[in-house]
Amino acid sequence: MSKLDLKIGYMPVTDHLILGVSYEHDNRRFEHLNLKPQKFHSWQELHNALKRGKIDGAFILAPLAMDLRSRGTKIKLICLGHREGSVLVVKYDINAVSDLKGRIIAIPHKFSTHTMLLHKLITEAGMKYEKDIRTTEMDPSDMVSALSRGAIDGYIVAEPFGSQAEEQNIGKILITTQKIKKHHVDCVLTIREEIIKSHPEAVQELVNSLIGAGEYIHKKPREASEIGSKFLGQTQSVVFNALTSDGGRVISWDLLPLIDEFKDLQDYAADKMKLPIKKINISEFVDANYAQKAYEYLLLTTGKKERKKQIIEKIAYPVLVLILFLGVWHALAVSGLFIREMFPPPIDVAGALGELYASGVLFGNISASLFRVFAGFAAAAIFAIPAGLILGWYRRAEYAFNPLIQLVRTISPIAWIPLAMLWFGIGDQPAIFIIFITSIFPILIATMHAVKNIDSNIIKSAVNFGARDLDMLRRVIFPAAFPYIIIGLRIALGIAWVIIVAAEMVGMQSGLGFMILDARNFLRTDFWIS
Repeated sequence: MSKLDLKIGYMPVTDHLILGVSYEHDNRRFEHLNLKPQKFHSWQELHNALKRGKIDGAFILAPLAMDLRSRGTKIKLICLGHREGSVLVVKYDINAVSDLKGRIIAIPHKFSTHTMLLHKLITEAGMKYEKDIRTTEMDPSDMVSALSRGAIDGYIVAEPFGSQAEEQNIGKILITTQKIKKHHVDCVLTIREEIIKSHPEAVQELVNSLIGAGEYIHKKPREASEIGSKFLGQTQSVVFNALTSDGGRVISWDLLPLIDEFKDLQDYAADKMKLPIKKINISEFVDANYAQKAYEYLLLTTGKKERKKQIIEKIAYPVLVLILFLGVWHALAVSGLFIREMFPPPIDVAGALGELYASGVLFGNISASLFRVFAGFAAAAIFAIPAGLILGWYRRAEYAFNPLIQLVRTISPIAWIPLAMLWFGIGDQPAIFIIFITSIFPILIATMHAVKNIDSNIIKSAVNFGARDLDMLRRVIFPAAFPYIIIGLRIALGIAWVIIVAAEMVGMQSGLGFMILDARNFLRTDFWIS
């Protein structure tokens, strides 16, 4: 199926930069359309081209689009071009809004948001719009030179013509329009109705790309300004300044059109300003479905990209650190600073690991250590969890046993090894006992504190429902404390794995600790490290 050649009109303003980014990034990848941006330098020329069907759609001033619709041009508003993004530029001798009295201010078109914002600014300053200032319509690209010649005293227009005046020292920005009305709309994307009806998939693909372009401009203004420099015919510094000054003068991340804000815009133009604009049915004019679906698509694709990026980072960073670690280790080992037998390089350790694997010795000793750790750990958990529940719930029991617990838990588990051998002799029992002593206190204390910190409202509710003693412990206290008990179990298990190595170095004939001690006795440092 052939692609739709979609001609979209625009003006050289940063408000329309999403079209340039979309064209730069996606035009070769579009499945349903060939995007053909058409630049205009006059709002009236763009208006006439859209009216006569010379273009399929346009980024156009919202009130001007409403006027077109009211006069029979069958277009629909499907997406915003931006929010905010305009400035009031004035001569250097104008320092306040009151100084605008008697001055000539250029506007891009009488049917523009700029006109309404200027009206709002003037009236709120206590002046009369039609009496105290003079306005003249002027193409945006002519405004900077007109201010330079002194033909006007200021102008209100979309960026980058404010940043251009700043860079060329022609004028200064008196106020940004975001300070007149925050989050206001201005330019919108309108498409001819016959295009929407006959090629909905192409329209959706375009809006998807534009929404993505808006996010790109928001997150990468420097890269976007490079595209904008070519697309708008401005220097990169001017475009970048427009995108980043004052925290970002142009909002490109919220392009969802809302019916109510266009109703308010129409009412302000027709009722407050008495502009000769015929009211239309805004609900029939604004179709937000394409933008809504585009944001859903953006959320889906961005989520996939972020997850993929996170997975890559979680793998790549540890691998890089490991490679760096092995590289430093190898360099030190072969540098001659150490005896090779005392500090073997990674390749020797890998060979020793292979030797242990082939002999079958490694798995037998790992199994022995696993058995001792989990036997001692399980015994500790079976004892410590019920004890912790009781001590945490019954205050008198805590008062009685807490001093003894605090005294005994400070004894290092290693210090118990001689006593364990004396009590249990040679074999698995001493190591299991050491792991039991190691694990019991983290589990016991975590359980006690978990019970004591349960929300009192939970307890009161359970009492009101008739829960008592053991039933309370089993059905209420234990489930509420369970997440914190798990934390205690994790801590205890981690400590147990550290201690088992030391425990197996004394009086054991198997296990990882025994292997390490045996490797030391035979000066097999490579075995010890592996």
